[in-house]
Amino acid sequence: MTGRKTLFSINWIKRFKVQPHIKPKLLKFAKVSAISLTIAFVVSIALGQIAIRYWIWPQFENKKTQIEQFVSNSLGIQVSIGEIHTSWVDLRPAFEIDNLTFKSLSNNQVESKKSLLEIPRIEGILGWDTIWRLTPSFYQLRVNKADIKITRDQSGQWFVAGIAMPEPNSNSSGLHWLLDQRDLNVSNLEVDILDQHDKTSSYQFAIEQFTTTNSKREHKFNLAAISSWSSEKITAEGQFQHSFLSNKANWQNWQGDISWNVSQFNLAKFLSATHLPIRSTSGILNTNGKVYLNDGKLSDGQININAANLDIFWEKQKNSLNLKSLNAEFTPTAEGSLQFLQIKNLTWQDASEKVI
Repeated sequence: MTGRKTLFSINWIKRFKVQPHIKPKLLKFAKVSAISLTIAFVVSIALGQIAIRYWIWPQFENKKTQIEQFVSNSLGIQVSIGEIHTSWVDLRPAFEIDNLTFKSLSNNQVESKKSLLEIPRIEGILGWDTIWRLTPSFYQLRVNKADIKITRDQSGQWFVAGIAMPEPNSNSSGLHWLLDQRDLNVSNLEVDILDQHDKTSSYQFAIEQFTTTNSKREHKFNLAAISSWSSEKITAEGQFQHSFLSNKANWQNWQGDISWNVSQFNLAKFLSATHLPIRSTSGILNTNGKVYLNDGKLSDGQININAANLDIFWEKQKNSLNLKSLNAEFTPTAEGSLQFLQIKNLTWQDASEKVI
């Protein structure tokens, strides 16, 4: 078999071997392609930054009328803007808006003249995800002094500044948007609420300070409010995170803690403004505490309630409960899908001066 090209001969097998000079060429081509794509990607980002920074973004100062028309058509309300100023903070576009106003598009002349939202000045820095989400996303937003109208119609639909609010657990809900903003600071916000669901009632309160700080899963908030129902400031703060790949606006996905303090709260005034079937002729309520959330359930913490001169009755039955004083301390616990409140301390003194 010497010199014959048989099936198992060395010469035959060599025909199927990869030639050594081919491999370096493929590697070189792959390396050059990867470098070229990387350079093209970096250059496109740089050119995009330059175009947005020096050409596109400054144009917004001269497009006030077009912006008003676009926002009005998108929201279904009349939007007017005093002035727009654009700038740049680090690598993000920033802006200042003076005298932003929302009004109704109703044919009713009285309704169309009412302002649904008035903000003298807004300062913000946009997040880059605004581009692909096509909705405002803020790296930072500052609002100082504002008036806003909130209404609920007879069908139960809520409107904030004339904008219909979706269901709370919806991905497009206001809460979902709020938890998406990295740094939000609102101060001196006057809120006027008109509720026409069951019967017409109106009430006002002011948000002295409201801040939120959000990352991908971590959320923090701080609230200080003033209302006609309380002679003292109402405060609340909390921090929590939502479950991985879950709807961040669904409180049943939250883990964290929330604390609050409410002092000198006029229960009679508050209940008269609600649609609850319970009423009160007198009563001052104080409550504070801190609770821990585990998948939306109160798993631990402490709730303190103190009240004086309570006179509570059911609106239909007229059965009243008269308490001169009430002191209660609760600890929340959860077992599976069940939620419990453990009573650690409970005393009250009824109208007959009897202490229980």
